Amino acid sequence: MPHAANRDLPELDLAGKSLHFVGIGGSGMNGLARMLARRGARCTGSDSTASDVTDALVAGGIAVEIGAPGPLPDTCDMVIRSAAIRDDHPQVLEADSRGIRHVTYAEALGFAQGGRITASIAGTHGKSSTTALLGHILVKCGFDPSVIVGANVPQIAGEHGGGSRTGSARLPKGTHAGKPGAFICEACEFNRSFHRHRPTFALINNVEEDHLDCYGSLIEIVRSFRDFAELLPPADPIGLATGVDAGLGGRLLIAHEGAHRREIAAGLACRVETFGFSPSADWQVVYDARASRAGLLKDGHWVVQWDLLLHGDHMALNSAAAAIIAHWYGAEWDDIAEAIATFRGVERRMQRLGTRPVAGGEVTVYDDYGHHPTECERTLKALRAAEQPKRLICVFQPHQHS
Repeated sequence: MPHAANRDLPELDLAGKSLHFVGIGGSGMNGLARMLARRGARCTGSDSTASDVTDALVAGGIAVEIGAPGPLPDTCDMVIRSAAIRDDHPQVLEADSRGIRHVTYAEALGFAQGGRITASIAGTHGKSSTTALLGHILVKCGFDPSVIVGANVPQIAGEHGGGSRTGSARLPKGTHAGKPGAFICEACEFNRSFHRHRPTFALINNVEEDHLDCYGSLIEIVRSFRDFAELLPPADPIGLATGVDAGLGGRLLIAHEGAHRREIAAGLACRVETFGFSPSADWQVVYDARASRAGLLKDGHWVVQWDLLLHGDHMALNSAAAAIIAHWYGAEWDDIAEAIATFRGVERRMQRLGTRPVAGGEVTVYDDYGHHPTECERTLKALRAAEQPKRLICVFQPHQHS
């Protein structure tokens, strides 16, 4: 079970430490390895299979062992393992025998959040896109954030690919200039890993049945999101402890509809605001699908609008959530709108691959990672509205054993 005391843990300084990542090719693992290496740690890793990701890590100066795992490095202060790595993995067993501390990816990510103003982006759907978009906004607005996304985001990661960047230790501008730097993280509920986060700000985009192999029921999922929300510090910054004296109260942004907000948010000590298409939400989202333009009203008053390169109601909501949290960091609304208009998206999230000639015409091909029924429905709906195709063919690969 998580505990609010997670946020009171002191920052764990990993600079100068030798860290070995088991399963380093994983979507979050490779980003964390890059980030901690840039913060001064000596990082190595292993993975069962070579990939573009592991090749990029090697190109970036991180040694990676591929195939059957060999012994750990002679000097090793900590082993960080992917959620897919079992307790009986040879390198985990060796760490035990040598008395080397080993932690999960989620625990290590929590350590990395120490000393930063962290925004944890949670929800059954839209985590990667919203995390990437928030990171992109803060980059374009000059806030130099650290970002970890569980997907490839070329606009954030640059030439080596991946979904991470390491930013400033202090906010360089805005109303909170000089305070600890921004850290934007995807917060996954699988195995309750997001309970290891230490957020100052958090988003809960939506809550549905998913990962039932580790939860068993929607009731347990909702309870887990409630536990996550309780990690946020109180709204009153007096006595606030987040590993740094941020001088900021905790804030939760939660969907007005579709996120079980009453069960999750009632009685929280942090500040809670809602967003959604409903006029009853604190932040009302307006979306014109034909123009691919979205906007925000606060308490009935128009605040800002922006154009979207990506289509669909879900992207309007994702972009609205990212815009609100960027404003919490101190970004100006006009700058936020300009940044959103240049966001090209995350690889394999309704990604337009191009066109191909076929007998009698041409087809446009999209690639999308969505495998939950709701994600499939929203993607197909968005493509119908945007492309207005004469025919739409969906080729579906089941992603999980369930």
